[in-house]
Amino acid sequence: MELDQRFPVVLYDVKAVMALAVTAFFGGCMEEQMRMLCSVWKDAWQGMVMAEIFWKEGTPKASCGVHVKEGRLIRLSACTDGGELSMVLLPFHAGKCPRKEREGEPWRLFTAEEVHHFSDALGDHNAIHQGLQPIVSGFQLLVSLVAMYPGKAIRLRFHHPVRAGEMVYLKKEGDQLLGYTDTLCFAGEWQRKGSRE
Repeated sequence: MELDQRFPVVLYDVKAVMALAVTAFFGGCMEEQMRMLCSVWKDAWQGMVMAEIFWKEGTPKASCGVHVKEGRLIRLSACTDGGELSMVLLPFHAGKCPRKEREGEPWRLFTAEEVHHFSDALGDHNAIHQGLQPIVSGFQLLVSLVAMYPGKAIRLRFHHPVRAGEMVYLKKEGDQLLGYTDTLCFAGEWQRKGSRE
């Protein structure tokens, strides 16, 4: 199965993605929400990874601000007048994932420098985004995907971390966009602009 031809696979600079996709496309709303979530970071959360991230434009149902619910999973949300960004964190357990033949079309490779720059610019202090082969931030994946596939609601579910230096392949399967390295890393669902869902 090939990717939707209306959305060609391209390689681009992550700095341009930050500037265009976040600030221009969303009027800074998503970037502001990401910074709000990073501002409540606790040292106890070091090494945790995103299980899911969800962004929705428009008036949020919750009151504006940052909301945190701690337990085995950490649930965070940031609401502004422009929408809501929420995520779920869980402890990272490195283990063996089922490897499979690469699927989809080549999309992009994130360098360690890009990951460091993005995390530093956002104020994301999780140590997993540092080092020689850092884990690419879920925020960075969301921003990079939204640049190509805009929508009014976007949900990414993470199955396995993407590390700097790994080529990411995208495959459209039904209503989902799947991201692979040598295993399934994420699945995304979009509610397109103009749809009434």
